[in-house]
Amino acid sequence: MSGRDIESIRGPMQGIGKKIFSSWVVAGCEVPKISGGIMISRVFIAICIMLSVTAQSIIASPAMPWIPLLLLDTTSDPSGIVSDDFTSVSLDTSLWKFVDPVGDGSVIMNGTQAQIVVPSRTDHDVWTSGNLARRIMQPASGEDFEIKVKFESGLIDPFQLQGIIVEESSGNYLRFDFCADGPSTRLYAASFTNDSPIVKMNSTILSLSAEPFYMRITREGDQWTQSYSEDGTCWTAHITFSHVLYVSSAGVFAGNASLCPAHTTVEECFLNMASPFDPEDGIGTGEGPLIDIWYRTEQLFGINGIP
Repeated sequence: MSGRDIESIRGPMQGIGKKIFSSWVVAGCEVPKISGGIMISRVFIAICIMLSVTAQSIIASPAMPWIPLLLLDTTSDPSGIVSDDFTSVSLDTSLWKFVDPVGDGSVIMNGTQAQIVVPSRTDHDVWTSGNLARRIMQPASGEDFEIKVKFESGLIDPFQLQGIIVEESSGNYLRFDFCADGPSTRLYAASFTNDSPIVKMNSTILSLSAEPFYMRITREGDQWTQSYSEDGTCWTAHITFSHVLYVSSAGVFAGNASLCPAHTTVEECFLNMASPFDPEDGIGTGEGPLIDIWYRTEQLFGINGIP
């Protein structure tokens, strides 16, 4: 069954009303991650048994009987960036690429978080010697986007780094991060052209001293805005600057500099805000999604009114 355009959902399907679906997906009890970025916990499903007919004719016929047919809004965001709540026990290598320039670390998936491990006494800085940070990156296009990352790792020792990389190529990219500076935390942003940096922001964040750390990066054409938050709800736009970048990938990184302390970043979620999901909704934990089901009186599947 292929994806079909559906203009509206007809019938007493509470909670939907008229909604645009760019495609539809038939699935069983599990809600998959959809390529393009949707993963949701409450799914409203129509019921039909005439799977041999088209989606349009199913929708158009009020007398059509129904069985479980999962209708997901799988609109693909033009940026190509996919949300991930890191609820797998292994890195999704169909989405993410693990980049380890120094070759001395790892990424750990524990079923609820992604942990990027940086050992001590070795430089993993993002500076004039190149991007030596350990990171996970996913493909992205040149379209506008807004991404949000929740870091659940504290910054204790000076020059521990954790943040977001938006990349055109190995020497051309943007760096946005939180970094430790003794007892304080600093917000940092820099652009790199052929590995030559221009610092855009490097200032102490007085209100942010302990995890979690939230960072949001908004791209509108050549305008870039870095924001931060203590709770993921109330945001402070820290800097907006202009920089031309032909984006090819985006992701999160762990690093260190100067005294090179060990550091492990802990990411709970990486969200494309055009296609987000609730990172704390239980998806991926084996509990399964919450599903609202509506049955017509003409139900021909199982016992009438009972799934």
